Amino acid sequence: EKSAKDCDGKPEEKAPSGGERASAAEQAEKPDVKQESPEARKVRRAKAKAAYAEQARKEQIEVKLDVELEKEAGIPNIDLITILANAWENALFGCAEARKEDSERACIIHLSIRKKKNKLAIYCSNTCKMEAGVEKGLPRPEDSGGLGAVSIVKTVEKFDGEYDFKNNHGMFIFRLVVNVLPDQDVSAMV
Repeated sequence: EKSAKDCDGKPEEKAPSGGERASAAEQAEKPDVKQESPEARKVRRAKAKAAYAEQARKEQIEVKLDVELEKEAGIPNIDLITILANAWENALFGCAEARKEDSERACIIHLSIRKKKNKLAIYCSNTCKMEAGVEKGLPRPEDSGGLGAVSIVKTVEKFDGEYDFKNNHGMFIFRLVVNVLPDQDVSAMV
């Protein structure tokens, strides 16, 4: 029996039981980010990006990234990762569900991140099922693959931000804006 390898050539960990999805971020190392050097942070981020890109490549999903960030995002890394990892995993799930409806359907994920003065804006859109729904302001768990949206919302609310989710004719759109302090070292905020 052959074992799957991740992008570093190491054996892939099996997904958790009980229907949970293992995230690409979970496959990357989990260092103590409070004690992490800038160089180690760059390496960890590169590994996470590679894992996410590999997931999309395997699923033949086109990815568009539009990122304009300064040195600091304005919120602690753990909160940024909570938002981005959950948005990405929900987007991958949405694309997979869309392909179940139509195996020939082209799938795309577009992620945009911008920081201007005291605002951090994140936009993520992805191909989804035509009937993927939103209830009480959140994507239905059966359409997003779990409770990731709840984690996103809690993080956004922590920074007095705003968010919305919608299905625009088979393209799921998630937007958020959070208030941040411009050019502040947020490592102590964790």
